[in-house]
Amino acid sequence: MASTDSMRDLFDDLLESMSASHETSHGDALSRRWVCRAKTVAGIFAATLATALVAWSVSWTPLSVLSETEQMPLVQEWLPTKQDQVLPFDDWVKAWHVKVGHLTDVVYHTYSHHPAFVKELNRKTQLLRWQIGFDCPKQVVGFDLISSKMFRFNSANVESAGHCQKLCTETQGCDAWTWVHLGPMKHACWRKRSTAGSFQFTDGHEDLISGRPCGTDVHNYWWPEQDSDLYNLPMPHEVPFVDAPRCNVPLSRWDCQSTVNRPFLPWPLNQVHQQQGSECCSPVERPQAISCRSGWALRSGQNCNGLDAGDFGCCPDDQVQGRERNEMHCVMLFRPWTYEQSLIEIQYRKKAGIFQCDSYALYSNEVIELFPGVVSRRIHSPLMCEIGGQFITALNLGIFLTFYRQVILDADFMDSAWVIKVDPDTVWNPQRLRPLLDGLSWGLDGDGIYLNNCELGFHGPIEIFSTRSFLALGHHAKECAKAMDGKTCIDHCDGVWNQVEVCNGRCTDWWGEDIWADQCLSRFTQAKRVMVKTLLQEDHCKPHISDWRSCSNPEVVAFHPFKEPWQFERCLDAVSGSY
Repeated sequence: MASTDSMRDLFDDLLESMSASHETSHGDALSRRWVCRAKTVAGIFAATLATALVAWSVSWTPLSVLSETEQMPLVQEWLPTKQDQVLPFDDWVKAWHVKVGHLTDVVYHTYSHHPAFVKELNRKTQLLRWQIGFDCPKQVVGFDLISSKMFRFNSANVESAGHCQKLCTETQGCDAWTWVHLGPMKHACWRKRSTAGSFQFTDGHEDLISGRPCGTDVHNYWWPEQDSDLYNLPMPHEVPFVDAPRCNVPLSRWDCQSTVNRPFLPWPLNQVHQQQGSECCSPVERPQAISCRSGWALRSGQNCNGLDAGDFGCCPDDQVQGRERNEMHCVMLFRPWTYEQSLIEIQYRKKAGIFQCDSYALYSNEVIELFPGVVSRRIHSPLMCEIGGQFITALNLGIFLTFYRQVILDADFMDSAWVIKVDPDTVWNPQRLRPLLDGLSWGLDGDGIYLNNCELGFHGPIEIFSTRSFLALGHHAKECAKAMDGKTCIDHCDGVWNQVEVCNGRCTDWWGEDIWADQCLSRFTQAKRVMVKTLLQEDHCKPHISDWRSCSNPEVVAFHPFKEPWQFERCLDAVSGSY
């Protein structure tokens, strides 16, 4: 449990990041969104933010252990959409039977400021759909367009580069635009004319974003009008061939050698005394620990001595076919013009993180040239979601299904063995991951393999799918939605908070992307699920290393979260230097 101070820090951080709404109507779930980080928010928010109110007490109790009488109602209509619907604090407490505690003011802030969230949601969605429809070109960071004819738009505060681009597009004679991101002229928008038909670009302007106007003709485009559209993913007709390593004869257990102890993990393991003919067993976290006196050491994918996929055997050199594969295509979704973009800049400058992958792609709801040749790809989502559901997390499933859709359409991952989805505030070292992936090549066939990174369940900061498991998730998305979207329970619902087989109503209103992906893959596909206990150390997964925030342990692949740029960079330096 977090301390009161750390909880309040988390809430202050959350409220600072929120800028849009929870509900615009009582209709489709897609219209009920809060702006969020597009990632899982701490389970600690169970005490405060929810789709409905709970009786608040001074001590925090995990939602999963609340009795039926203590559980929050499931009605999602408590947030006002108009300012005149907002009740004064005392009336609100009485109407919703709120037991006032030390975090009640946070909940009331969410309630009372909700009408402003609604307006921002509508505004951002409207701009995004306009940009998509008019096929707006990229916004270039750090460049100015030199022109002898430039005029400042009368609006003193143009809130984003996208709005500046729209002003230019709708203004006759505007050939280019520049928006000021920082400095004394912050949020100024300039329109520019070109008499020669071209512009001179100058770089080194960190405070400027420039670009061309959008098109003049409206294009047709995909947009998720209802939840079912999200699950209808554009799957390829062919599944890529995987030449995974295999042995043409049964693996021998006579010549294996292994080290089973894991001194970097605190929990004990059954010790295996290697003798002739004994079981060959070694944790997947130690790929370098397996060897054979003769032949190749290959994992079978079977469990042994309590270890996921710990079994291995020996194959004669002339009987090995295929090869180990660790080619990684890495993808990242970020919110533009936020700290997340700053964290990407740090990784780019240090050639670390996602930029160490074999291939990578950055996604956002804006097309931005962050660095020369590095351009984000647009997804059709305003990157807004609500806080609530079964685990009181960011209900970002709709966002990430839209993200999946674009990744599949781009198809860059089809030439790689692995798809790595990583959050911007996750510090990680891809070079630590490669040996692990080598040893898991046995799982690339069929519906593939994906890695569990937390004993509490699959967590979102870093998600590792083989290419075939990522495709299996897409192929089965509609089947999973049909099976897991449940009947909505409104109130007095015994056991609804503990159910995991189905959601309460739509899963987009009940789960985040990570739990949905885990449930879908484990229950509706033949994908192999392997726990790798050194994959992630984070606040919300009972970290087993006491000083994990120092990022000094050389066995751990990823650490999360680090949202402040200086903290992120310090951790990244430690991760890069200790490998």
